[in-house]
Amino acid sequence: MIAAREKHLREAANERRKYRSHQEKARKDKKYMCMIIDGMTQKTTSLPHFERDPAWVGKDELGVHVIGSIIEDCGIHMEFSYKNVGDNTNVLIDNIHKGIQRMHDSRTAKKERFPEVLYLQLDNVYHNKSKNLYTYLSYLVDRNVFRKVKVNYLLVGHTHEIIDQVFSRYSVALRRKMCLDITSLMEVAKTCYTPNPTVEHVQQVTNWFEWFLWNNSLRKSTCDLTWNHAFRIKRYVVPTEDGEDGETEEKVLVHSKTLGWRSSREEPKMWRPKEGQQVLLRTPLGTPRAQKLIAFDDRDFESLEKLTKNFELQLGTGFSGSLKSYWLQQILYQEAIRDGDNRPDGFEFFTLQECGRSTQGK
Repeated sequence: MIAAREKHLREAANERRKYRSHQEKARKDKKYMCMIIDGMTQKTTSLPHFERDPAWVGKDELGVHVIGSIIEDCGIHMEFSYKNVGDNTNVLIDNIHKGIQRMHDSRTAKKERFPEVLYLQLDNVYHNKSKNLYTYLSYLVDRNVFRKVKVNYLLVGHTHEIIDQVFSRYSVALRRKMCLDITSLMEVAKTCYTPNPTVEHVQQVTNWFEWFLWNNSLRKSTCDLTWNHAFRIKRYVVPTEDGEDGETEEKVLVHSKTLGWRSSREEPKMWRPKEGQQVLLRTPLGTPRAQKLIAFDDRDFESLEKLTKNFELQLGTGFSGSLKSYWLQQILYQEAIRDGDNRPDGFEFFTLQECGRSTQGK
């Protein structure tokens, strides 16, 4: 038991050292991009937020989800969203995708080259380990956006990192503030940490899973994805499937040196450090659509309506103008989603070709 605990602590320490190493490389060399992403406890940012909750608030609240990311050389970014957007792999991929866009814009403005290698640090939770995510990361290499992508996961029980320090300071700042709408929550975030975070209200996300599925790009089964905590995605020269005349081809493969891969669940686990799995089966065509928004349930509507009535009773003339409009608009907005208006208009998609890398990765 003691030996197992010591092994676990060594592995956790190694993962932290690896992240620190990736940070340093990104700070010193422009060819690396290092990004860490995490989500904040939703209870801290639910609306309305008071310094001390009055009795009339009770359990009625409007949940707000916050995702934070730190990119070396690009700063801190915090995204705020209602439960309509969800908390799934599509949301995570969109966060990565927009991070790449910010890096592209930053390097373009400075007239500097775009990074060759992406280091990604994530928490070891289920939607951070999915076929959808690894299909997208393979797509980045396939489109020559990056030559290589490395993904590392912090071990369970050892997930406190620098992004959690940002969340901690944000929580402390909120204790001294009253926030009655999402705009005021975001204003507090802008000055909660040094360097100051940028903020964004996310109202739509890309349906990556649907896009990959429609293009038959998604592998139906991947083995051992759950049990590994370090991955590398890059191009490999491998023999063709028929293997005739020593012919080879290039494939983007996902590789883990931790446990290796199996071609099927029936195959015994073996150490195969030089083998990988092709997760992106073919390059998807066209552009993805926005993900459908998730409708509030009856309990959510009941909370919204009770909160609005209590604001009128308890705040009196203080519940007017933009504040009153915000809460009344929330009810109308949620009713529209429930009635079928759940595919956002004006959806914009940042194409990876804009990163301007055409031959890298060969």
